[in-house]
Amino acid sequence: MRVIKNTFFLYLSLFGGFILTFLQLKILFLYFEPRVLGEFFTVVAFSRIAAGVILLGIPFVLTRYLPKFHANKEQAKMFSLLLLLVFSYIVLALLMYLLISLFGSKLCVSIYKNEVIGEYVSFAFFVFSVVTFFSIIFMSFNGLRKMHLSTGLNLLYLFLLTFLLFVFREILSISLVLEIYLISVIPSIIIGILLLCREFRRLKLVKFNLLIKEIFPYWKYAMGLGVLSPLFTYLDRLIIGCFLSMPMVALFTVASKIKGWIGRILDIPMEALNPEISHSWEKGNKKVLGEDLKLIIKLLFLLGVMVTTPVLICGKEIINIVSTPEYIGARVPLWFLGISIIFSCIYVPIASAMRSIGKISLFFLTNIIWIFVYVSSTIGLIKRFEIAGVGTAYLLASIVTLIFNLGYVARYHTALDIDLKFFYKIVSFSLVFGLLAYFISGYAFGPDWWRFVMSALFVASGYLLFLSRANLFSRYEKDRLQVLFAGKYGFMRRLLT
Repeated sequence: MRVIKNTFFLYLSLFGGFILTFLQLKILFLYFEPRVLGEFFTVVAFSRIAAGVILLGIPFVLTRYLPKFHANKEQAKMFSLLLLLVFSYIVLALLMYLLISLFGSKLCVSIYKNEVIGEYVSFAFFVFSVVTFFSIIFMSFNGLRKMHLSTGLNLLYLFLLTFLLFVFREILSISLVLEIYLISVIPSIIIGILLLCREFRRLKLVKFNLLIKEIFPYWKYAMGLGVLSPLFTYLDRLIIGCFLSMPMVALFTVASKIKGWIGRILDIPMEALNPEISHSWEKGNKKVLGEDLKLIIKLLFLLGVMVTTPVLICGKEIINIVSTPEYIGARVPLWFLGISIIFSCIYVPIASAMRSIGKISLFFLTNIIWIFVYVSSTIGLIKRFEIAGVGTAYLLASIVTLIFNLGYVARYHTALDIDLKFFYKIVSFSLVFGLLAYFISGYAFGPDWWRFVMSALFVASGYLLFLSRANLFSRYEKDRLQVLFAGKYGFMRRLLT
């Protein structure tokens, strides 16, 4: 039941965050012209990537070792780990701030030929280094498997951010928006620190050198992932700013934000399961994990197709809802980004599960391969195909990464066989039903939000009917689903089994 409880709170945080983030974006798109918005998103991208570099993969370490130390009843190590990681982050943040203050402005002006970006880059880094510090607190509660606390803190931060943006919407500027980010996150940080102090009161410290020796084989890969992770979200904006224009940065950000929301929906199950996988592995329940991983891949792929289909059908309507008709060109890259997410639903569970049991090298290689293919493809395609080339690069990177992960599984983990019949049924139904839904949506009437809601309901109904009739799961998987969706979730059990 802990998985269900934690998943519920993560989705509560997600959908609450959807609403609040949507309102934030709507305010920005309405009150900033495309050029200024492109400058703002470029400054944010640069700052987020720099903050990710100094984060050192701390969230990965927390979600791996806090459950491990808890399973082994080593609470003192949990407390010492938090202190070590927080101290490391603060020291590196101060050093990075000094470097950006000295060289960041000149670097940005020389690359983008834009004085505005250079003017705000050091302050933006300070702001988002504080926001990133909050993510350490957030992931600490996830590692402790207390997602209800991280949910409350995250929603408090997003609510304050949205409220202040709305209050000052008529006088917004890049500097004011950055100040609002900083003010909004401070209450959540203070409350989070107090809750962690209550969690770890009266514990002795473990020597840091002994702790580092224990976690370093894992942490060295996590450090690399800490550098790579923000690139998935923000690198495209830096590249587009170099080769195209600031309005194009703003346009692609619309598609990227929508894709990010879909990705967050699909990340939640793995966020809830990763600490449990780590905890079960340390407890010795290793035989079950291989079969459970196959089930997780199936469920995540199914969820990915269901969530992505309405977005592909109603791309134009969603873009108008999130931004304005001025950004309708984002529909083309949105298609590529949406399809790439479906491919990622197969390889992400494999890499994430390996990371959770300590085999982080696969997760690291997965990220390296994706980034390399994406960057090289983007540079090769962007000049000729502009914004569509960036979207195509996303899709190519996901396909290559999927092939690599399946090859890794086939070579080293033959027990994790892929149920091709399952994927054939899902893909066949999705193609036929998706085309039907797209044709029907063309005759829908009403405002954009109404057309999207009706299309989403039609798609959801079709997939639920398909699930109730198709035999998609093995006997073992049905038994596991019965365990997972027991009690008051019985309607889900009957539907899926």
